[in-house]
Amino acid sequence: MAIGVFFILLAVLLIAAMPVGGVFGIMSILPSIINPSFPYGAADVARSMFAGMNSFTLLAVPLFMVSGMIMAEGGLSERLFNFFAYFIGNKTAGFPCAVIVTCMFYAAISGSSPATVSAVGMATPPMGINLFVASGMTKIPMLKLAKATVPFLIAFIISLLVIVFVPQISMFLPGLAG
Repeated sequence: MAIGVFFILLAVLLIAAMPVGGVFGIMSILPSIINPSFPYGAADVARSMFAGMNSFTLLAVPLFMVSGMIMAEGGLSERLFNFFAYFIGNKTAGFPCAVIVTCMFYAAISGSSPATVSAVGMATPPMGINLFVASGMTKIPMLKLAKATVPFLIAFIISLLVIVFVPQISMFLPGLAG
């Protein structure tokens, strides 16, 4: 029951657009606030956070993502995609191949999978291009459009989880076929 409350609070704080670091900081201090006899206090949380900053591996992932976002804002991912889409896009299934080749080259340039995902993900189909086109047509900022897609993404994830964990739904028609 207590773990459910923590997950609900985590979701509420993230939906309220609180920074992830602040959410995890609050979540780690919360047990000692609820139960004062809990042995892990705020000083221990701060000590663990500062010790975690000494880990180069843990520090590298967010910095690679920031570098990917910087390169995406500079237009590198879009230019790479346009370059490969020009040569491969007119073939059968050319755009998905252009996305894959773009990811390969972008990963070679940046040296990081998280940077590739954060940069190329919003510049390639289906969601990135659709958001760019919708933003250009409606003159609505990209961030506002991206926030508007969150309920649809949540519905998509829920339906995906239902299909995965309730296989009878996805196997109904194949079962009828024999």
